[in-house]
Amino acid sequence: MEKTAQKKLIYAICSSVFIIGLLTTLSWQYTSRWIGLALLVSSLSVMYYTYRKDKKDIAAPQEINLKVASLGLLLILADISYNTIVKDEFRYFDYGMILAGIFIILLNINWLSFLKIEKQMVIFSSYFVFITMVMYGFLFKGINILLGTDGDNNPFWNWFAQNAVSAAVPILNLIKPTFSDGATISFSGFTVSVGYACSGIESISVFAAAVIAYFIAINNKDIKKMLKYILIGSVALYIMNILRVIILILTGYYYGVDTMMFVHANLGWILFVIGMSIFWYLVFNDKDLKMKYKN
Repeated sequence: MEKTAQKKLIYAICSSVFIIGLLTTLSWQYTSRWIGLALLVSSLSVMYYTYRKDKKDIAAPQEINLKVASLGLLLILADISYNTIVKDEFRYFDYGMILAGIFIILLNINWLSFLKIEKQMVIFSSYFVFITMVMYGFLFKGINILLGTDGDNNPFWNWFAQNAVSAAVPILNLIKPTFSDGATISFSGFTVSVGYACSGIESISVFAAAVIAYFIAINNKDIKKMLKYILIGSVALYIMNILRVIILILTGYYYGVDTMMFVHANLGWILFVIGMSIFWYLVFNDKDLKMKYKN
């Protein structure tokens, strides 16, 4: 593999690890935040070292982007205002929202210049975090408020989870007798409850946020191409999520619940990184979608 192709592959993998690390660190997740932090540090370290070893000491952008920084302030004010108005207590997602806002602000007032992140990557990271947190806020809270439901009965999450179950059951049934009532899967007597974490909507929403943020960062206004990427990637991620559900059931049946829970906590982000790495590599080789990386 030639040197340029190697760099693109490394950056594709690191970008994917960075995204899932940032998400895990800032938002409510069933994966440990320590894992998220480790993914963040490792991805940034590899990206930094890859370009430093070629003696490309590129200076970070010096200008302060108040327009993008205001997105971070908006996240903070929106979360505090919501909790104050509805008198809701601060939880993990609220702390994640505030940290996300602070991250965007620091990134755009040049306080993180030591990371030597190129201007377009700063814009991408800022919009990605902003769009992701807004999506999460709508998916977790907004839908429930509009429909008058609670978190456990969110029809949007339930629909995706039930469809994942419906797709997994026939495949599992080829191995051993499998039954489902929509909310649980019984694989030869081994019964597992399927909740929102198995819906796949998290990875799809994060992927969509990444695509939208990328198009904003490179100032590409080709909406049709953006929607094409989102559609193809979402279908691929949904299929991977069905595979994940199948693997979890088989792991629990053959190796026990403890092993299944370990796989449950880690298989999602591993599959996401694989899927996103393929996506970024294709994007970096698309002549119409170019971002000049100078980290």
